[in-house]
Amino acid sequence: MFKRPTRTPRVVDQSRPSQEQAQRMATNPTAKKRQREKDRQEYQRDKAALRIQRRQERAQRPPSEPGVDPDIAGIVPGPQPITDDDSAYARQLSSF
Repeated sequence: MFKRPTRTPRVVDQSRPSQEQAQRMATNPTAKKRQREKDRQEYQRDKAALRIQRRQERAQRPPSEPGVDPDIAGIVPGPQPITDDDSAYARQLSSF
C-alpha cells in the first residue's frame, strides 16, 4: 500500500506577532473613521453649496416661452442640412 508522507508540524513563535499582524495593529481605525467622517461632512457641505448656487441661477434665468420645451427648442424636424463633415464622409465612402 502507498503510504502518504506525513508533514512536519509548523512551529510558530506565538511570543511575537507576525509582520502582517503588527501592521494591522499599528493602524488606528479611530483616526481613519474620524477622517472618513470629516471627508463625508465636507462633501455634504459642498453638495449643499452647489444646490444653493443652482437654485439662485435658476431664479435668475429668464422664463421660457409657455408651451415650449427648453430641451428641444430650436430643433428642426425632418432632414438636416449637410455639413462639411458629412460631405467629406460621403466622398470617402463613395471612393470604395
